[in-house]
Amino acid sequence: MSRSVATGITEGVIWRQILRYATPILLTSLLQQFHDTVNLLIVGRYADHTAMAAIGSTAAISYLTVGLLFGLGTGASVIMAQSYGARDPERVHRTVHTTLTLALICGSLLMLAGIALAPTLLRLMSTPSDVLDDAILYQRVYFAGVIPLLIYNYGSSLLRAVGDSRRPLYFLAISAVTNILLSWTFVAVCGWGVLGAALATALAQLLAACLTIFSLMHANDSYRLSLSDLGLDREIVRQSLAVGVPSGLQTMLMSLSNAFIQSRINHFGSAAVAGATASNRIDSFLFVLMNAFGLAVTTFTGQNIGAGKPERVRRGTLVVLAMSITTSHVVGLLIGCNMQRLLGLFSSDPEVLECGLTMLSYYPTLYWLFGIGEVFSGVIRGSGRAHVPMLATLVSMTAFRFAWNLIVLPMMPNLDVLSASYPLSWALMAGAMALYYGFGRWLRTADGRLVNLKELKETI
Repeated sequence: MSRSVATGITEGVIWRQILRYATPILLTSLLQQFHDTVNLLIVGRYADHTAMAAIGSTAAISYLTVGLLFGLGTGASVIMAQSYGARDPERVHRTVHTTLTLALICGSLLMLAGIALAPTLLRLMSTPSDVLDDAILYQRVYFAGVIPLLIYNYGSSLLRAVGDSRRPLYFLAISAVTNILLSWTFVAVCGWGVLGAALATALAQLLAACLTIFSLMHANDSYRLSLSDLGLDREIVRQSLAVGVPSGLQTMLMSLSNAFIQSRINHFGSAAVAGATASNRIDSFLFVLMNAFGLAVTTFTGQNIGAGKPERVRRGTLVVLAMSITTSHVVGLLIGCNMQRLLGLFSSDPEVLECGLTMLSYYPTLYWLFGIGEVFSGVIRGSGRAHVPMLATLVSMTAFRFAWNLIVLPMMPNLDVLSASYPLSWALMAGAMALYYGFGRWLRTADGRLVNLKELKETI
């Protein structure tokens, strides 16, 4: 990738540069959800609702266990963006090789632990007995493929950090098509059910990882990968951990709250689990869009702070915020007007549809709240102050949801009450991050000082 593409993030018309950079991230996120959804559709149509529930019951554990490691990738991407924006090729080189070494080491440890602990974790979540065996099988195959998953995730983060958001999209597109074809073959043709869906996903992730490594090895820039240079640089590890651990803990805390809510859903039976799984798959299209804006503004902030342009960060934040809110309303309206039809794609079971509709009806019109929290969190994280979004997540996404479902849900035990905890927690998160963005000292000026927005305006 040429350097001119990356410098576009630090120069030129802000909305145009952000849109050019963010669009491939948005498409990547949508594509990821599309092929995950198609896989679930295949399982729902050619197996039964218990197979779909088995896959759905593993999602919270998967996100919870890989959350910290995904955070390390976020930390590395921030270091990468700041180094690339500051034109420091030697530090860029060290970041690439340290990051991918971490992916191999951490992935190996998680693979072994996940395969061994999958039955225990699923039982702790009160997974319904009629789906437990399939859920354990799916979870173990998932963990067996976690190394390629981390390599693609970390490698894509590095590419996006230097302004290349297109190749991760291309690699995922190839992986998605492969996944769908394999899933169809293994589930619909061979009749392998949950095992077929899990194998299809693992093999597709392996292909995406290989493409990512190949791309980095053939890059014509300072981020070119040389396998002989793989190793851990102490300074890069420390700096990545400083940003990555809070980012990872933030992801884990959100996943922990989702895992807890999943355990509450499990008490309503396998039909409720299947309905919630279908609902979550539809709602995830909105989630990934908001998350993509957060990723885009993280890189935008990191590169512009590295280039000594804090005022551009402030203006870029407003642009991304407007994009996020507008997108959430448009997509939310489309989902809200077609909820019954969308859920019907996954199952024709009346009980499953009723449960799915109950949960999905809370989300489309309120997702803009989640988007606000994601954008402000991405900005603060890109500045290097990743502990602030982590603490906000601890209070709003985790503590509040636990309290709500431990105190309020037992008094009114139904899915409506459970579902309400989501938009309420989004509102808390959005408010907390907006306050810190407005009044906290997180912007680093060209001379290295941390200032708030008011102090920034006084210096320019």
